[in-house]
Amino acid sequence: MVHRAIETSKSMNYFSDDIPYFVNRAYEGFYRLEHNHEFIEISCVSEGAGYHYIAGRQFSVQRGDIFYIPAGTSHVFRPKSPSMEGSFVIHNCLFSRETLADLLSVRGVDLAVKQLFLPGPPAGAYLHMTDTEGVLGPLFHALHLEYHERRAGFVLAMRSHIGQILLGLYRLATESSSGLRYTKPISYLLGRLPQELADPPRLAEAAAFCGLGERQFSRRFKQAMGMTYTEYLHKLRIDASCRLLKDTTLRIKEIADAMGYKDVPSFQALFKRMVGVTPSEYRTGGADR
Repeated sequence: MVHRAIETSKSMNYFSDDIPYFVNRAYEGFYRLEHNHEFIEISCVSEGAGYHYIAGRQFSVQRGDIFYIPAGTSHVFRPKSPSMEGSFVIHNCLFSRETLADLLSVRGVDLAVKQLFLPGPPAGAYLHMTDTEGVLGPLFHALHLEYHERRAGFVLAMRSHIGQILLGLYRLATESSSGLRYTKPISYLLGRLPQELADPPRLAEAAAFCGLGERQFSRRFKQAMGMTYTEYLHKLRIDASCRLLKDTTLRIKEIADAMGYKDVPSFQALFKRMVGVTPSEYRTGGADR
């Protein structure tokens, strides 16, 4: 079997200093190739039905399905058959992590909202929600119009719409009346984990924190995040390790300890399996992550 290389969409092709967002309304093709990107993407199924292949999983999707896709997560939307190419429509909203941080820095944004998105899901994960009441679809439509008509003040209007979309996603993820993919306590857990990487809750503790049995918690967590709880923890820890390797002079043993890995060889083996190079090679520029 021939495996195609997954292409990475570059930020420089979509953003400028004046316009830090990109929005389109795309008719998805049946033969489109899987890709990842350097930025965050929010995708909303606006018309029709098809499939979303993301992080090694396949979802049957229809109008109202929304995915929050972090940088580095590979995915592609496709209609169910070539004959349906003109009927499967996705609204996509793109922005950088820095732009997201700026959006959420305004006074009055609840800490719980910030914690869902910053640092947010690591590369390889995602959030999947369903807008059963059709609240967010009109916001994506208005956002698209602002971007393409470019009337006076359109960047400010886009900022407002994206803020409303992020708030809407948070409410879909946390309010029990919205056909959510995971429960309110799980969203709180997601916000808590980045601060506890050295000693994160064990599976049983995480399940108890969310008021769920271990099997039910594991099933709901994987449905929402696209990976198991343990895999998600490893992703968070390795992503944080990459930042420490690039931004500090800490020794590898110190970084392993800070991430809760007491056995350095095991940490190095896990790092190489997930990143493709050893921690030392990563620090010296052996990987573009």
